[in-house]
Amino acid sequence: MPHKFVTLDAMRGIAAIAVLQFHTSEFFGGMFFRHGYLAVDFFFMLSGFVLTFAYQGKLDRGWSGSSFLSVRAIRLYPLYLLGLVLGLLLRISENRFGHVLHFVSPCHLAILFALGLFLLPVPVQFAGVYPSSFPLNHPSWSLFYEILANIGHALFIRRRSQGTLVGTIFVSGIALIYSAIHLGSVGFGVNRVQLVYGFSRVLFSYSMGIFLCRVWHTGKLRVKVSPVLCGLFFLLVLVGPRSISGQMIYDLLVTMVVFPVILLVSASSQVHARLIAPFQMLGTASYAIYVLHVPLASFYSRIWLRARGVETSSDAPWPGLLFLALTIALALFIDRVYDLPVRAFLTKRFRTDRGF
Repeated sequence: MPHKFVTLDAMRGIAAIAVLQFHTSEFFGGMFFRHGYLAVDFFFMLSGFVLTFAYQGKLDRGWSGSSFLSVRAIRLYPLYLLGLVLGLLLRISENRFGHVLHFVSPCHLAILFALGLFLLPVPVQFAGVYPSSFPLNHPSWSLFYEILANIGHALFIRRRSQGTLVGTIFVSGIALIYSAIHLGSVGFGVNRVQLVYGFSRVLFSYSMGIFLCRVWHTGKLRVKVSPVLCGLFFLLVLVGPRSISGQMIYDLLVTMVVFPVILLVSASSQVHARLIAPFQMLGTASYAIYVLHVPLASFYSRIWLRARGVETSSDAPWPGLLFLALTIALALFIDRVYDLPVRAFLTKRFRTDRGF
């Protein structure tokens, strides 16, 4: 029976909720997850860990990089495409009903959608008009880096020694520190002008995740702590105080020191039987929450304004609590009726790893 990291499922769900609340703070009457943007770094680290655990053996036995990448594409693309379509519909709606200051021409929308189909950021020519690398659905920026990390994993890191991996972590860590000092925090990568800096962010965390998985496999650092305590500590880190003067230092300490400890301890924690179902539910809903919440929030705020006659901020925190509950429920529903069936079809049609 394959090992299941149930506590890490819960961490993934907490991270997705933190990002949602960070982006929709007006719904809740305040930003509770003041460091919610750091959840993306935890996602990168978790991805490196889980993918190494699940597929490193196959890669070592000669599984092709193209097969590995097809698995990743099948996992990520269906929900990504749904978020892209929702973002396009949102832009069309804004044009039609005048909810934006600047009209986005159909030609520009077509270009943005075409680029989005291939998970490509907008070119520099659009940087002044669309500061986000993925203006139709902002969270897609991290998926762009995720795929690049997967490519690096399949083609380069898979064959490298522990020493080379440590060297990669060290060099990318220096680059991350430089980027954070230059930009004032670790919350960079979403905008076009920060595209280059974002590589240090994903390379460090993803490589660290691979390293932590190799360490976990040795069995020497399996510290067992209550999964509830792991979750509470993770929450406290993302909620923690935020100040302009100390933000960069806090971000670096959390990303480079605290997150690796949380990940390694959570991977070793034993979950009580009563917690398995809710923890796995959080993990199941996490990706859909993350990739869909921005366009859903825009539609939701307009519906609330039409129904109530006031902005969501006027009724906070009830709009936020309702939006969170609806998004989790919708994420689980979409997983069952859309994501799982589509991935099953794509796996049957395109997977070529039957012998591994």
